[in-house]
Amino acid sequence: MISDAEVGILTLTPQGRAAAVARVSRIVDLDAFLSARALLLSEKSYRDLVEGLPATLRRVTETLSQRSHGNYSADPYASQYPQWKAKTAARQRAAEEYVKTFDDLFDRWKAADKRAASTISTWRGYLARFTKFLEHDDPHRVDRVDALRWKDALVAEGLKKISTTYLAALNTLYRFGLSNSETTGITRNPFDGVKAPQKVMAGTKRLPFSRTEVALKLNAARKEKLAHLRWIPWLQAQTGSRVAEIAQLWATMVITDDAGNHCLNITTAPDGGSLKNEGSERIVPLHPDLIADGFLEFVKTRGKGPLFYGGSKGKAAVQLRDDQKHPSKGVSNRVGTWVRGLGITDPRKGPTHSFRHWFKSELPRRSGCDSRVVDVIQGHSPESDAAGYRHVETSEMLKAISKLDLKGMADSVPMGD
Repeated sequence: MISDAEVGILTLTPQGRAAAVARVSRIVDLDAFLSARALLLSEKSYRDLVEGLPATLRRVTETLSQRSHGNYSADPYASQYPQWKAKTAARQRAAEEYVKTFDDLFDRWKAADKRAASTISTWRGYLARFTKFLEHDDPHRVDRVDALRWKDALVAEGLKKISTTYLAALNTLYRFGLSNSETTGITRNPFDGVKAPQKVMAGTKRLPFSRTEVALKLNAARKEKLAHLRWIPWLQAQTGSRVAEIAQLWATMVITDDAGNHCLNITTAPDGGSLKNEGSERIVPLHPDLIADGFLEFVKTRGKGPLFYGGSKGKAAVQLRDDQKHPSKGVSNRVGTWVRGLGITDPRKGPTHSFRHWFKSELPRRSGCDSRVVDVIQGHSPESDAAGYRHVETSEMLKAISKLDLKGMADSVPMGD
């Protein structure tokens, strides 16, 4: 039995509240009790219920003890508790539709907005790891201590960027569930505030390509017959783009602006290729060296379809499952493998992404343009709201890009290389 003294401690101190939760959980499966009655409590109401239960249980025990000794007089505490009223049929049906598993929660989140196939695939992997760790698949049974234990287990494995991957995914799913609690039944987010601070160790930061390495890639690309190897390195060198943005280009996305400049319209592909964020959508003029080398003639051979996938006829991707990666992903991977084959094997240099790091410094160094011009060309968000009000014309971008002597770099590589 829980004494009056214990009840006083339990309702006044944080230590007592923690003890209350521990004691109550051994007597009552509170989550199952609430679920069976289709009850959905706010975090405060849930906490108040836990804190109040020890005193209530003591009173129940006292009354039952009196009954066992033949005292059947009126329960002095009964008037303090209102009579239970079951939910209406409509609310009962809503409760029956609450998410039952993590897959249910994930599918609700996925259906609420368009999600990138890579995100869907990766996050399903995170969920599989978490449910295996929990040894159950019920999102309602997860407490903060479960989230903390999983975080510690991931750290112990030596994994990196845990806060921005594994924990961020679960936090996002629970925040979605909590904001839609009327239909999901999720009443709290056990991952709120759970982080794994991990210092970036010296010797691990991503490095840019050197000018020599860029020259090597441009020179080697000129000798390639496959379109993705011939043109994607040059397009990355002149735009600093993510390789996926270039790999999913269609012929219809090579346009002419009002000033007559040939440009890349970097946007979502007609067959489902996506961009990282809103700021990634942009129009970037083509470097004169690419035009001189015949890029526009190549584009004409692709009709209106994809430039770098879809076979010789440039066919669009077939209907993709929501977790099926866009075919441009395979193109991006093949470019990366090709780069490694050139001897650029430093693990700190991404075979395609280090172009972005190189471009960020190289363009202002060669052209004298300011950082906002570089950000617009690369699809980076402005550093401030005020900077976002400055719009960069394609003529200004072209002036800066043209200062990159891509042809000269490619020609600088010794004949034997």
